[in-house]
Amino acid sequence: MFWSAGKRRLEPAGDAASQSLPDRPVELSPPSPEPIHSWARPTAFAMVVLAGALLLWIALGPHDVADYHAESDFLGGYAEGARSVQMGHLDPARYQVVGPVYEIAIALVGFVTRDLSLAGKLVSVTAACGSLLLWFLLLERRSGPVAGLWTLAFLAVNPVFVRYGSSMTTDMLATLVQAAALFALFGRHGRRAPLWAGVLTGVAVLTRYNAIYLVPAVLVSDAWRSPAGAGSRLRTGARFAAGFAAVTLP
Repeated sequence: MFWSAGKRRLEPAGDAASQSLPDRPVELSPPSPEPIHSWARPTAFAMVVLAGALLLWIALGPHDVADYHAESDFLGGYAEGARSVQMGHLDPARYQVVGPVYEIAIALVGFVTRDLSLAGKLVSVTAACGSLLLWFLLLERRSGPVAGLWTLAFLAVNPVFVRYGSSMTTDMLATLVQAAALFALFGRHGRRAPLWAGVLTGVAVLTRYNAIYLVPAVLVSDAWRSPAGAGSRLRTGARFAAGFAAVTLP
């Protein structure tokens, strides 16, 4: 009897409390973005700008005279080929050791600078900055921003990277297009990523022929990266091959 009386006394209180609650669902505020590594990307961009300014100062200042080693190829060969491209002649017989992409790039920039030596330096400095940025973005997506920043810093202060980033050589442009090909496949997602990777691999090969290593390396690496199923892997390989052929076959 005591229990039933107590129960009757408690029920109205419960009903009143439930009636005081709002009928509409509670709206939750959106989660705030993670602030932990928000500084990483601005820091990376600032490092790339500083590296580019340093390379440009070296290229236009202390490195006024070309060296006897790699840059002698530019003065004795690539500059001549770029002038030929500017006049509308592209002789396949010239490209038995390296492809035509470097001379085409020098020719295009040379239209603006009117100085092929300056064009060669600007191409190298720009390619160095692009390589730094692409490697940071790739590693930021695959391994995290800290790994990307450490790699960017290591490359930016590496003496070999600094040398070729301010020299009139094919090396830095070749590094850029190879990094772009890797970023297209491993830093992007979607059906078009293998296609763009194939296109950029073709450009890399036509810059320096030793970049042909990207073809088997990308296909083998994609075997474990693709979704399960032979059909999906075949479609990925076919898109990559189509992009590569679109550039190299002509």
